[in-house]
Amino acid sequence: MPLKHLEYWILAQIVLEVLMMALILVFLTKMKRLRRMLAACSTASGQGSRASISPAAGSRSTESETASMDNVLAQLAQRSANLQQHLQQLESKVAEVDAVPSQEPEEPSLRYRVEQLYRRGLPMEEIARRLDMNMAEVKVALELSRVAAR
Repeated sequence: MPLKHLEYWILAQIVLEVLMMALILVFLTKMKRLRRMLAACSTASGQGSRASISPAAGSRSTESETASMDNVLAQLAQRSANLQQHLQQLESKVAEVDAVPSQEPEEPSLRYRVEQLYRRGLPMEEIARRLDMNMAEVKVALELSRVAAR
């Protein structure tokens, strides 16, 4: 390996190590800040906040939360009933649609397809190949078409 390329590898290694140290410093400062916040929260919840709330205030907030939860539960029950009703209506409509027989268009007859291909100018061999028929069947179908036209 030439010396010049080795210098680039060493320089790249140094740059990566400096970046790693910078990331470690950022991580450590964030951890220190988080530790301070947790300490502040634990001292605030341990001393001041519990002493300021009286038992009566706590029970009132619990009762209001219970009442609001009951209201939400009632609304959800009403919505559930509405959705069940809509579901039943949709199921009955689907049953009605399924009960109606499908009126799919019938496939044109073989004789009609032979006639159409012959009118387009295709030779009888090509018609027989496209419709997977014998030449005799194509001839019979064309003769029947001529007879029916008279």
